[in-house]
Amino acid sequence: MRKILLMSICFLFIMGCNKTTEPDPQPDTTPLKESSFTVQNQLNTNATLMMDLYNGKAYNITDGKSNQANIDFIFYQYTGTALNHDCYLHSPAQIKADPTGYGQQQETDLGINTWTTVNDAVVSATDVTEAAFAALKTTADLLTLHNNNTHTMVNYSTVTDVNGDLQGKVFIFKDNKGRKGYFHIKNIVLDTGGYMDIEVKVIK
Repeated sequence: MRKILLMSICFLFIMGCNKTTEPDPQPDTTPLKESSFTVQNQLNTNATLMMDLYNGKAYNITDGKSNQANIDFIFYQYTGTALNHDCYLHSPAQIKADPTGYGQQQETDLGINTWTTVNDAVVSATDVTEAAFAALKTTADLLTLHNNNTHTMVNYSTVTDVNGDLQGKVFIFKDNKGRKGYFHIKNIVLDTGGYMDIEVKVIK
């Protein structure tokens, strides 16, 4: 019995000596998917107001329906006294779920009531600087910033641009497939011909 016990101890000792130490996981250096595009508000003729953040594209109402599986947000402009400073980004699902007359009107005007795929991406404004956005190069970079985010992402964002507040603003998002990313507003004009030029960085 004692011999068996000694043999077991020796075996465990040998196995312990042969055990290899697992290397520490390395940061994911996969480059981010980057794109730039212009999205227009609904007051433009044949406006490209439907945003596909992963592919870096904006679609008009007709093409948006054809690409409904990829649409994350819709850029909509307030009118009247708020024309030059209030707008919002709404996911298709948020518009469809809005029980108010205004939401129902948008759903009909944008044709979302005829869609079979209605996505629900989420977004939030942040205090991330333009320099920090520019420094995002890899999946690890973005995840580090994303995981430290303290802003609650929801399926709409009402944004107010007074005295150019949105110029240079960085937004955090998860797209319709749950992919994490950020976009940066390079230029914004809020009027009857309003638009945003945005840069997007998202995990592939």
